[in-house]
Formats: sequence, structure tokens, C-alpha cells
Amino acid sequence: MQRNLHWKLAAPAPPRNIMSKSELQTLKNHARFDPAYHAVLFAVLTINLIIVIYHLARHFNFHSAWLVVLSVAAIILFFRVRQYPLKVQDRVIRLEERLRLQALAPAEWHAQIFRLSENQLIGLRFASDDEVVELAKQALEHNLSRKQIKERIKNWRADVWRV
Repeated sequence: MQRNLHWKLAAPAPPRNIMSKSELQTLKNHARFDPAYHAVLFAVLTINLIIVIYHLARHFNFHSAWLVVLSVAAIILFFRVRQYPLKVQDRVIRLEERLRLQALAPAEWHAQIFRLSENQLIGLRFASDDEVVELAKQALEHNLSRKQIKERIKNWRADVWRV
């Protein structure tokens, strides 16, 4: 006997945001800070590197040198672990914003969408639907940077899903 099951997909809960729930996201507070990652882990890795360098200076041998190499590798890994998902996220944002602009911009302007740089598209992700097309036009006309675009946004569209 075969059962016909229908699954309803519920939207996943947004990630835990560092900002308070009552605080609206703006240009000044949109950067993400994960205390466990950005402060604690970096501090531990930095202190570890200092300790193993001190140990190497006091007891110069292969084992101490190898600990320095491993500590440097851990710090490199710390930065790369953050960098790789951000690059993937930027690619997704680029696609998402191009699709949004195609849906919102007049058809005669669609060819211009592909002239926007990755940084411009990433800056536009915070603009509301009401202003994104005009901001995209300004970005092309004045070659605006990501930061300049964000500064011109009047109605901020929060992005709580970013890494």
C-alpha cells in the first residue's frame, strides 16, 4: 500500500542576528560581527602564535619550529574560512540582484543590468524595490562604489541571511 504524503516546506528561521530585534538594519549597523569567531577565535590563534614564537626563541628545535608553522597555517585558515563563503555569497547576490532588476526595470533597460559590476550589485542588495532601479542607473552613470551606493539608499532593505 502506497501512501501519498504531502510535505509543506516551512521557511527556515532566519539566522540569529547580532543586532537586537527592535533595531532596524542601516548603513551604520549592517556589518556582521560574530564574537565567538571574530574576537575569541582570533585572539586564541594570535596568542597561540605569540606563545609558540616565544617557545621557538627559547628552545630552537624542529618541534618548536613546526609549531610556529602550524600556528601560521591556522591563522591563514581562519581568514580563508571566512573568505570562501563570502565569495560564494557575492556570486549569489550578483545573480539575485540581476534577477530583481530584470523584474523591476523597464525592458529597454535590461541590457544595462550586465554593465553593473559585482561590487555595485552587492551594494544594491540593500536598496528597496522602489529605489533599486534608479540607484542602479546612478551607479552606472557615476561609476559609484559599493559604499557610495549604500550611502544613497533611503529605504534600507535588511539582509539578515548573509554570512
